[in-house]
Amino acid sequence: MTPRPGETHMTGRLPHSILPPLCLSDRTFAPFGRYAVEMLLAEGLTGAAERDVSAAPVSLADLLSRQAIVLAPCQPERGAEETVLAALAQGAGVVFLRPSAGTARTLGFAPLANRTAQECYLLPEQQHPLAFPALGEALQFHGTADLYETPADRGSVCAWIGGREWATRHPAVVTGTYGAGRFVLFTYDLATSTVLFHQGRRAQASTGPHPDPDGDHTYTPNDLFVGYRDRSLLHLPQADLQQQLLIRALAWVSEPVGPLVRLWPFPHAAPALALVNGDSDGMTRPQMEWYVNMTEAHGGGYTIYLLAEHLPLLPPALEEDYRRRGHSAGPHVWLNRMPTPEAMATHPRGSGPLPPALRVRTADDPPPLRRVAGLGGDRCGPGCRRYPVRDELPGSGALPVRLPDGERPADALSG
Repeated sequence: MTPRPGETHMTGRLPHSILPPLCLSDRTFAPFGRYAVEMLLAEGLTGAAERDVSAAPVSLADLLSRQAIVLAPCQPERGAEETVLAALAQGAGVVFLRPSAGTARTLGFAPLANRTAQECYLLPEQQHPLAFPALGEALQFHGTADLYETPADRGSVCAWIGGREWATRHPAVVTGTYGAGRFVLFTYDLATSTVLFHQGRRAQASTGPHPDPDGDHTYTPNDLFVGYRDRSLLHLPQADLQQQLLIRALAWVSEPVGPLVRLWPFPHAAPALALVNGDSDGMTRPQMEWYVNMTEAHGGGYTIYLLAEHLPLLPPALEEDYRRRGHSAGPHVWLNRMPTPEAMATHPRGSGPLPPALRVRTADDPPPLRRVAGLGGDRCGPGCRRYPVRDELPGSGALPVRLPDGERPADALSG
């Protein structure tokens, strides 16, 4: 089915009884599938919920109480796909992320047995109502896509699988109806693809089997993306654009019930906060004072992490003055350009008392309302875990992750 703007049909569900979207995933089968709910939360669907079908089954009544459903890859034996299909037939809106071949056939598609596409592109059909100009001519996707025969209704295809400048006859994103419900089907796992866009190739991390792939003899976050990003598309936020496509898909499948309720982070031009990294690497004393004064002038606090050789830049009297004014400092965990886990474990700043002049804020101290913090180096996570330091945000280049008190990130990346 090709969606048309404003096209609706009535279902037996009452709008006042509908809950926000539900994301279903199977942690034992596709662990990154649960990232789908993070994508919805990032787009303002703050009421979105998640359910791990490997821990507990989902009921038809629960699904019918939701405005829409996102189904990440699940083992068919879990029964989640069968229940979702029953809800779809009764009017629920569903977005499928790489469903099983059996579900695809039930929806009217013809998967090609044991044929997949790895690390390819999706080429949007710009005339399709779910497409939008910012998608451009082609976007990468990461992971695996299943190959389907060309649908009988070619107008139902929102995007095709292909290369950078050519399309195949196999759909990447397709729309349709089943019973009383609407669905959008991604032939690849959009949630996993999005995680890989943010995370890169773990095998190319400093602790992986293929470190330093660019050969610059320095471990940096860039290493994770060497050979993984199409450099001709670096100007496009590819993960964000496909996330927006997911929201448009949800809006269409749930349109008969009502519009998606989104709480936008900055309504009515509300002010925003910028976090700026700050460490002493390459920073002179005048530059440090300029950043501190600039931040203070705007009502913020500045935290700087100093390399061992830069400790004289912050003598005790100046450090005490900074703290009195609401700023703070701490030791940088930088060791060298290519540290090993063994070397980091014995790093002098990784254990023992901190220098008295650099007493950092402890977990018992209340966090500031505004803090500009710098946490440099892609090996800083393990070092930070050794200190009783409470960060406002993990130093990650991807979306911030809210962690329970006392729980630390596995590692941190400079921004």
